[in-house]
This record gives sequence, structure tokens and C-alpha cells, in this order.
Amino acid sequence: MKPETENFELHDIVAWDTHGGKGAGERRVGRIVHVIPKDQTPNARLIIQAHAASKKFKVGFARRHESYIVRVDAVGPGAKNKVFWPLVSQLRKVHPSAEVS
Repeated sequence: MKPETENFELHDIVAWDTHGGKGAGERRVGRIVHVIPKDQTPNARLIIQAHAASKKFKVGFARRHESYIVRVDAVGPGAKNKVFWPLVSQLRKVHPSAEVS
């Protein structure tokens, strides 16, 4: 069953709020870099290599709907891009002029 959300496309800029373990959340803004088909799991190693990303990217079980890999670009010297596989129900499109960090 597909969540009741808008559809996203490759290169859309999206935002979502995280919920830290101690209740401290953070807003993330990034660009969709991969569309993951229904019932498939992303290949973490290839995604990390393709986006020069932090090796902290982890995947779980396949999702029963199309989902998206989002890249948050690195900020500062020595920083690495980060890639995430957020829940589709928490994503929302943001204006293209929004800062992608």
C-alpha cells in the first residue's frame, strides 16, 4: 500500500524533520538522487561511492512503495555528503531556491 503523499521525482529538493533519540529534532533539506522501486532495497555501497558520502548510510528492509534516496551536501572543509533513505510520508517538496545543506 502506497502512503498518501505527493509523488517526487529525481532532483526534487525535499525537506523532512528528524527525531533524535533524546527528543532533539533537526530539519534536513536535500536533493533526491535515487528513486528506489517498490519492494527493493538500495545498494548502500554503490550509493556511498556515487555521492562521495559518509559511510554511515544504512538500509533496512525493502519498502512496499516507491521510496527515495536523498543527498544532503557537505558543509565545511573536510566534511562529506550524507545520504538518507527517509520515510516518504515525512518528505515534502521545498522551493528550488531553498538552501540545500
